[in-house]
Amino acid sequence: MLTTVYRFLHATKWIFRSIYGSVTPVPRLLADKPRVLAFHSIFPPDPNTASYRCATVARYWSRRCEKYTVVTSANNFASAENFVEYAPMAGFDNIDVIRVDAREVSSRAGFIFPYRLYGPDIPDGALFAWEALRLLRHNPPHIVFASGPLFSDFIAAMAVSSAIDCRLILDYRDEWTINTPPFVKLGWMSKWLERRCLTRAAAVVFVTDGKLDSYRAAFPQLQQRPCFVIPQGWNADIPRRSGMGGAPSASGQYAIAFVGHATSAIPIKSFILALRRVVTRRPDLARCLRFDLLGRCDEDTRAHLSALDDVVAYRVRPPVRHREAVKAIEESYLLLLLNNTDHPGVTPLKFFDYMASDRPILVWGEVGDCARVAKSCGAGIVVPDEDDASLKAAIDQLLATPADHWDTLARKRWREENTTERWVGRMVDCLTNRLIRE
Repeated sequence: MLTTVYRFLHATKWIFRSIYGSVTPVPRLLADKPRVLAFHSIFPPDPNTASYRCATVARYWSRRCEKYTVVTSANNFASAENFVEYAPMAGFDNIDVIRVDAREVSSRAGFIFPYRLYGPDIPDGALFAWEALRLLRHNPPHIVFASGPLFSDFIAAMAVSSAIDCRLILDYRDEWTINTPPFVKLGWMSKWLERRCLTRAAAVVFVTDGKLDSYRAAFPQLQQRPCFVIPQGWNADIPRRSGMGGAPSASGQYAIAFVGHATSAIPIKSFILALRRVVTRRPDLARCLRFDLLGRCDEDTRAHLSALDDVVAYRVRPPVRHREAVKAIEESYLLLLLNNTDHPGVTPLKFFDYMASDRPILVWGEVGDCARVAKSCGAGIVVPDEDDASLKAAIDQLLATPADHWDTLARKRWREENTTERWVGRMVDCLTNRLIRE
């Protein structure tokens, strides 16, 4: 217990005072092959696309550095099978993975930083910073890289970077305190901590232009920082098949598939109610359509889906592994993409898997970035939110048009240029060439 208290007190001293005097100092001029320390709370074997992005960064950057060290959670919940699927690390001898049992230690020291008061960012970030400095104190990194959420990684990276005076790079896969998504939990100090992290950062990476614009408007210090837009991309390690879903199911119904998790930030209710109104007036569509939801379905979503009872067929399936979700996308007739966000700059991860298939996309809403891409590539039809007439016309057109019509040359070109590997490779090259040699 005393050891736990000691760790937390020292780690938070680095966070708030940004000093730690007993590590080997890092020279200002960096070597051609620097040492990189990365904080990735989400890392294989976690079974999601964020984990794949972090693992791809590790694989690509390890080719350009002396040593790439990952600090992650020991509480990954996936099986060994998912580790092989998402990020095989065989052949990458210069990647070290340090797994920190954050839950066990944090629960014992919760009285120092109660989660209800501070949120999870400070205690978990303090623990990760402590472990990294303890293990790497005699061979410290030249670069500290963090990808969030979770934003405890940003706090840990900021603390370590300040302690040993090295470059800090932040990778925003989602927003923190600006346009905060529902799954990000904020503490009362989150805004101040984010400002400190951004002030310390040598470079910041965002996944969309809209997110970068929002952050530059909220944090003026970013006007003087190198900022890059590196989209998520799609996982090319999972084989893609074409021509799998251009026909109705065995029951003669055409499946409109939504693959993913409906959230309050991108609500599904308006589409369900609009679909109900359309098929109520068009019994022929009610007989030939089926709505499939594959993903996490909370009580609110189930309540919304009940509006389709006795009106049109629908089916709810639980979440599956990424490879199986891709298969479900390819076997659907039509893909639903919710684009009715509260603010621009939102590109759901599923959009990349949708575009990587040859299935037509029904884009619901015009606020997010996806509408522009889908329209320019001829990959589907964009329907304004709550526009019943446009939805009816779009469904008629999508059912009447040959399936291969939507797999255009522009879409194929987009597919080639937007794999996760390509974008991560560009990010690593850009950061290495521009920042390390400054």
